[in-house]
Amino acid sequence: MATKKSVLYLFDRPSEPVFVSKGDTNVRFEIPTEYLADRYQPLATDIFNRFGEETGELIKVSRISVPDITPLLELGRRDNFSLFIPRHRKLAARLIDIFMGMRTYDDFLSAAVYCRDRLNPNMFIYALSVAILHRPDTRNLEVPPLSEVFPDKYMDSAVFARAKEESNVVSSGSRVRIIYT
Repeated sequence: MATKKSVLYLFDRPSEPVFVSKGDTNVRFEIPTEYLADRYQPLATDIFNRFGEETGELIKVSRISVPDITPLLELGRRDNFSLFIPRHRKLAARLIDIFMGMRTYDDFLSAAVYCRDRLNPNMFIYALSVAILHRPDTRNLEVPPLSEVFPDKYMDSAVFARAKEESNVVSSGSRVRIIYT
């Protein structure tokens, strides 16, 4: 069941597909097949079977008439995003308008889930944050800091190599804490 905080799971690993489990409790979004990105459409059955096994909470996403995001696809998923670039600012404003225009929280969540795997993650997170802070039904939610959403933008890449090595070799109870400073 979707609570108001369910939308915050969209901040978890924004470059990964939305159907992958999120959070420490393996929360998963149950999405309509049409919401899968085009590259995953032919594999829908396999994907839902594979990623549905280790699920904690299941958040059902309702089917809505999806917004036209064609102009927003101009900014590629791996492109840099900056609000200092006027075109990027206009694209982000359009996405914010889409999110703000959703009548109910469930429609907002559905639109956000639909857009997440199709759009640039940086632009998506920015627009989602603005919408959450300004929508009457979500304005009391605490948006996670960008350093938690995109840690790679705030830390040296060597830290991730050390963390990956530690997590692959040592069990979770015996891991040594890595000091980032």
